[in-house]
Amino acid sequence: VCYSVPHSGSRLADWGWQLRFVGGAPARSVQRLRTGGEGREGADADAFVRSLVERKKLPVLSFGEGRPTKVVYIKTRVVDLASAHPGYGEFVVLDDHDHIAVCKPRNVKDPAYTHLEAFLDSLLRKIAKERADKDGGGVLG
Repeated sequence: VCYSVPHSGSRLADWGWQLRFVGGAPARSVQRLRTGGEGREGADADAFVRSLVERKKLPVLSFGEGRPTKVVYIKTRVVDLASAHPGYGEFVVLDDHDHIAVCKPRNVKDPAYTHLEAFLDSLLRKIAKERADKDGGGVLG
């Protein structure tokens, strides 16, 4: 499950990286989160996860932030939707959540909660069915 993960980088990290030209010292993690394709450090991690998901046929649920987050004096999406969607698995935009709230459901009726619950329920049912099939149909076989 990915909550507004910048699979292909974040423009906010690009802005932070520019601070080095005015005497700022952005954290090393900022460099990893910059946009920029294959040369981007985070591209290796993204490629590894993508490969693992494809090889192992792992189910993936990704959420994107639907509202901009206030960062100092501006409002922006910390992770834009194109970067939050890894290109595999299920992708859900949480319209009423910014980057800070994307992983914090307000209640059990919040889409952040209901989508996760349905995803996990589906996964548990699939595992139970596979085990029952492997065991010859379960107890009643």
